[in-house]
Amino acid sequence: MCVLLRHVPKVRWLALLLSACAPDGPADPLDPGEIEQVAKSQGDAAGSDRSGRYLLELTSTPTCDCPTIYEMDLCNNDVSALASTGGRVSLSQTDGFLLITEDMGLLTLSGAIEASGEFDVAAINGFASALGEVALYARLTGSFSDPDRFTGTVQTRALGEVDGDDIDCRTEAAVSGVRTPDP
Repeated sequence: MCVLLRHVPKVRWLALLLSACAPDGPADPLDPGEIEQVAKSQGDAAGSDRSGRYLLELTSTPTCDCPTIYEMDLCNNDVSALASTGGRVSLSQTDGFLLITEDMGLLTLSGAIEASGEFDVAAINGFASALGEVALYARLTGSFSDPDRFTGTVQTRALGEVDGDDIDCRTEAAVSGVRTPDP
């Protein structure tokens, strides 16, 4: 709760106000503003040695609290379907920027990659129909154990409204990626 004090000098008042109104915990990793910031970020990696084609596989059972609405299973979105079916993706590293694109081009995640091999990429996708609009916020965080292999966690959040019902649900799963030979 944010509390204002009246008899405090202006500079101290501002400091108290900012500290008293600060969020209580870490930012929501799937907050729309956080996703946008991650997708535009750049790390300190150099080169392009992690570029190539990779096969994604789930390494844990996905969790999901999303409903099925009008025969749309929000648990089976583009990201979770790609990971669960052993999807192939292309990674393009340009120094500290990483772009991950699935083969059909329907999903592209972008963001930072660090010299240590840690990365954080995100995307915003949406769909609209006569019933409403839903945005899908996706984030993949992980790290490379070597230039040919990575592990991470993929999270998605469906946020919007369908036929007057508010939608705000999430999925999460552990994934791995292994470089495959170019076709």
